[in-house]
Amino acid sequence: MFVISRNVAQEYQKNRTKLIEYVDDFMLNHPDIDKLVGAKGIDMMKINHQNHAAFISMILLLNRFDSLAQSLPWVYRAYHNHGFSYDYFLVALNAWIEAISKYLEKDYADEIIPVYKWIIEKHDETILKSQEEKNTIYLVDNKWIDVFEKFFDSLMKGDSFRCVDIAVKACFEEKDVVEFYVNVAQPSLYKIGELWENGKITVAWEHLATAIVSKVISHLSALFRRPFNEERRALVLCITGEYHQIGAWMVANCLEFNGWTTNFLADSLPFMDAMEHIASFRPDIVAISVTMQYNITPMIDFIKKIKDDKPDIKIIAGGQAFRPFPDLPQILGADGYSDSCTSAALLADKLISYS
Repeated sequence: MFVISRNVAQEYQKNRTKLIEYVDDFMLNHPDIDKLVGAKGIDMMKINHQNHAAFISMILLLNRFDSLAQSLPWVYRAYHNHGFSYDYFLVALNAWIEAISKYLEKDYADEIIPVYKWIIEKHDETILKSQEEKNTIYLVDNKWIDVFEKFFDSLMKGDSFRCVDIAVKACFEEKDVVEFYVNVAQPSLYKIGELWENGKITVAWEHLATAIVSKVISHLSALFRRPFNEERRALVLCITGEYHQIGAWMVANCLEFNGWTTNFLADSLPFMDAMEHIASFRPDIVAISVTMQYNITPMIDFIKKIKDDKPDIKIIAGGQAFRPFPDLPQILGADGYSDSCTSAALLADKLISYS
């Protein structure tokens, strides 16, 4: 489709702030801004522009235009369901082209602009794809279906105490906690995300649900303790800019249940702080979680730095960002990819074995 040279991709990355500011200003001064983004859409639009620049940076650096093509219908569906006009995308994309022409040298701009023109050409097709009905199947083991339904019902009511009560009463031993994560917590979060995507709930309600699930995990993680093996150390974190931490938290718990001495550093850890902690903690495994694809870009340099400084450390990458493209983590230098907390724990045991 396209082949973008690395120096061109880096030039786009270097000028991201200028590009974002230009597009923000262009859109804010557009005479039809209220019609384009809706009455409450300004802040959401600005966040989208930041995410767009980060995401396109990743696409250009990796030349993964299959990821771009697959993501476009999701973007159209999510933003249109939150009040954005489809015309917004055409206006904004043309503003990005103007910004690129203004701030990048002509040779660089000439390589990137065709990508934006291709997205514009796909506009009508993307609208149709975004309107296709999704029949998402949430994989829940039969013995957990009743728990899942009761938990999700309580979650949608915002009843944190009921959610905690359901979770605690369902878990009698460590393996129950792990199964709860996979069969109840994880599909509940996926379903909440889909409800937001379809405009059925607000960002505030999504955050409430996330906070409740965090509270539940906090309770479950303290139910059972087993001796840690100091010879097996795992560091679990979310990459800089990534604020979706629950998946990583569940991975950390599963590693602890498997006897790993685990440090969970939560969300959006600054690059240098992460490297300092790696030097002091000396982990055998670093598990990195990325939920949003626009956060893959900072992971590229992070993995390279770890491998340059500590080549013996094994790196596991996981998170929703890689589900459509499970080959990406190893292309980026990770030692493996996991799509769940259980597979992460199994992979860690496989990569690092001690007698």
